[in-house]
Amino acid sequence: MLDSFPSASKRVGERLNPDNLVPASGFDMYFFNTQDPYTVVHKENVANIALKFSSMNFYNIPTDFFGAYWVGTVFVPVEGEYFINASASHASIRAIIDGRVIGKDEQHGTIGNRVYLQKGVYTLEIEYKNATPNTDMYVFFGQRSQIYKKEALANIIAGMGIDSGTPLQVVAVPSVKIPKKPLRCIQALLSLMC
Repeated sequence: MLDSFPSASKRVGERLNPDNLVPASGFDMYFFNTQDPYTVVHKENVANIALKFSSMNFYNIPTDFFGAYWVGTVFVPVEGEYFINASASHASIRAIIDGRVIGKDEQHGTIGNRVYLQKGVYTLEIEYKNATPNTDMYVFFGQRSQIYKKEALANIIAGMGIDSGTPLQVVAVPSVKIPKKPLRCIQALLSLMC
C-alpha cells in the first residue's frame, strides 16, 4: 500500500513548482542547473519521462550539472500491483507518487520497485540529477501485461477516463483456438478501431 512508503521531504517540486501545478495531460518537465537548483532554465510538456543525450537541447546546462523534474498524473484503471522502473547511468533519481517515495537511487540511477494501488488518479513526480557527461534515462510505470477478451476491451478503455486526445495502443494476439489467425494491432483514441 502507498501508506507504507516514506513521505517525500525536500521535493524538487517545492522549489521549481511551488504551486504544485499538475498538467491535464502528459508531464511537465522542468530543466535546472544543479548549481542553481532554484531556477527553472526550461519548461515544457512531454508525453513520456525520458531523456536522450544525443537528441535533446539541454539549454546550455553542462551535462555534469543537469537536473530535471517531471510532474504529471497516472491513471490506475484497476486495483493491483504496479511497477515503477527507471534506468539512468550514474545519476540520482527519485520517484514519488502522491507525496510518497516509491523508489530512489543516488548513485546508479536505477529504480525497480512495486506498489499496490487502489483504482484512481495519482500524481507522479520524478527527480533526476545527472552525474556524468552522458544523459540518457527512461521511466516506466504500469502493470504486468493483462489479457482481456475482445468484447470487454472497449468497456475497459472507456472506463479509464482518459482524455480523448491520448493515443492508446493495444496488441491483439491470436486466440489459442485459432492458432493460424494473424496478429493484429489495434490503435484507439478512446474508441476501438480494428
